[in-house]
Amino acid sequence: MYKYATTSNYCSADNLRVGNKQQYASILYFDLSSIPVGASVSQAQLQVYAKGWGGSNMTLDVFRILRNMTPCQATW
Repeated sequence: MYKYATTSNYCSADNLRVGNKQQYASILYFDLSSIPVGASVSQAQLQVYAKGWGGSNMTLDVFRILRNMTPCQATW
């Protein structure tokens, strides 16, 4: 999602865009329906590789979306 194109959606883009003075945000969707109800997940790992990175340290915040939504309909 792009702060200055508030009604646009980029769900079919090849790359996730984040940062740049908080102008970009991305949504990742994981289908967890195969995990049985009541199961305990003790560990999960996600690796993300940067392209076009400026070389300085970058910290990203991650938030869980608590309501039903469709990533391809999400906008800023």
